[in-house]
Amino acid sequence: MPQNYYAAKTLTIRVGLDYKNIHVCGKRCVLFRGKYKDVINFPKCGTPRYKDEGNKLYLVKVIKHFPINPRLQRMFRTPAMSSLMLWHAQNNSLDGLVKHPCDSKAWKHINERFPRFALDVRNVHLGLIVNGVNPYKLKCSTWSTWPIMLLNYNIPPWLTTNKFFVILALLIPRKQSITSNNFDVYF
Repeated sequence: MPQNYYAAKTLTIRVGLDYKNIHVCGKRCVLFRGKYKDVINFPKCGTPRYKDEGNKLYLVKVIKHFPINPRLQRMFRTPAMSSLMLWHAQNNSLDGLVKHPCDSKAWKHINERFPRFALDVRNVHLGLIVNGVNPYKLKCSTWSTWPIMLLNYNIPPWLTTNKFFVILALLIPRKQSITSNNFDVYF
């Protein structure tokens, strides 16, 4: 583990895990991006973007977004990895058993529902993982961090959950758990 914030930031940038800060409404009803990028108070609920503590303004809430495209592009860059990204199309189950998500009814349903997506086997199929963790292992702590990760289902199943292939998409720091009421806002 890096010894301080500067060492951690340097390490993440060096390995291509740079992130973008996204400001969030205090009531978690909107992200301050797109048409709300420059808004100070959200017009729907009136929640301010900043809180005033003494002489300084602080952001009410910030999440970390780790862009996915650069990491997926890196996977297609090398010939060995590029051939692994086509594994799902070349290894369908012949006996009717589900041995990989590409053999499942859900995968076939997506292919039927979005035929243009299914035509090109290079299109990436991702699975979503959400889990709340307490970063400091304190049971009495009210703080939790929610990592939102993606699994690449194009590659062989024995590599899908390998730590090298799990993609971190978002880090949501919170004092309380994420509920179904505000979960969609982050996506």
